[in-house]
Amino acid sequence: MTRCVLALLFVLLLAVQAHAQSEEDNNDLVIDATFVSCSDTTESLLILRDGRAIYALGNHGAAFSVSDLLLADLKKMIDTVKSSTSSKNMDSCATLGLIVEGPKFLLINRTKPSPGTRALYTEIERQRKIGERRMNGTIERFAEKAREEPDSTIETPASVEPVEIRKRVRLSPVAREWRCTGTVYAAVLITNKGKVLQAFVQKVQSRGKCASVLTTAALRAVLLATYQPATNHKGRPMNSWIQVEVPFTRARHNP
Repeated sequence: MTRCVLALLFVLLLAVQAHAQSEEDNNDLVIDATFVSCSDTTESLLILRDGRAIYALGNHGAAFSVSDLLLADLKKMIDTVKSSTSSKNMDSCATLGLIVEGPKFLLINRTKPSPGTRALYTEIERQRKIGERRMNGTIERFAEKAREEPDSTIETPASVEPVEIRKRVRLSPVAREWRCTGTVYAAVLITNKGKVLQAFVQKVQSRGKCASVLTTAALRAVLLATYQPATNHKGRPMNSWIQVEVPFTRARHNP
């Protein structure tokens, strides 16, 4: 068994304590999934109670929506599973670490999931594939628009206070155990109501396996933050893109 799987197992075994200490900070999550392989590239999937989801692969990630029906089905599946962190027969190159509503904690062999976790794993795997397609589609469709010069009719650009982003950042137990640090740069489309309409990441300053877990943490903070919309010369609010920098420092490793 590789070191990364042992570390992930250790994280999940300690996750009860982590969630007990920060239950209020994590009560918006239905699923926190970390896909670990033998390479440095990991994948991460978050599904929030409000129907928003975030998927990241390495240095790229995006937010998307899931249906109320899917959320209901996931919750039913979660109700039927029990915490399981046994490393027996674990495939160290195909590991899924899950923290789900409850909280419950599972370590799943993706090549041979146990009968008790197979249905949940199958649905999460489906959402992972959907997430990857959504991420690629979002970046392909909006990356150029996000890089364009600001609309000349904008008098005051959209904004968010750095302290607002910082207070929304919540690192997962996996990211804490891996001692992930770095900076994530998100492109965010803010509506004239100050809401996030689109958000994606193409640039992360972090090493290897930390990139995806930092990307999902950053996008979660971006989705939860409060923004001031852009306004035109008449003071009317407008839709506009902004770039949001989300730093992760060693200080954030503390619960």
